[in-house]
Amino acid sequence: MTGRFRLFLVWFAGYTLSFLILSFYCFTGLAVEDLSEVLGSALVDMTGVFAPYLTPIVAFWFAKEVVQKAAPLPQGPYKVALICSLFYNITIVLLMSALFFLQASSPGYAVNQMLELAGTISSGLAFLVGPAIGFYFGKTE
Repeated sequence: MTGRFRLFLVWFAGYTLSFLILSFYCFTGLAVEDLSEVLGSALVDMTGVFAPYLTPIVAFWFAKEVVQKAAPLPQGPYKVALICSLFYNITIVLLMSALFFLQASSPGYAVNQMLELAGTISSGLAFLVGPAIGFYFGKTE
């Protein structure tokens, strides 16, 4: 398994887990008539949190064929990209999990507030995650 594929799995798992947690919360806490509106907008907002990172990872995956070289690439950039990716994804998954522990009067309001906070956290972590995965994917073949 290549480093690129491992990073893809980290990001895909983070997105999937966050969406599943959010969906479960909505299905258990919202009235049926509110489900489509809240979960629909939540999906768009959640995608906005992950798309800036997951999209280029997938694009790089298809843009370059992975070629084995005689001399292996240094592991430093991969490890930094992996650690930053894990930190980001674990942070967002834990944030979505917090929905179950909050005392919210309205589940729909809680979802909107968590996704707004996720967007803010995503922007705050961009300086850490973006360069790490960009450098790694830009330098690997």
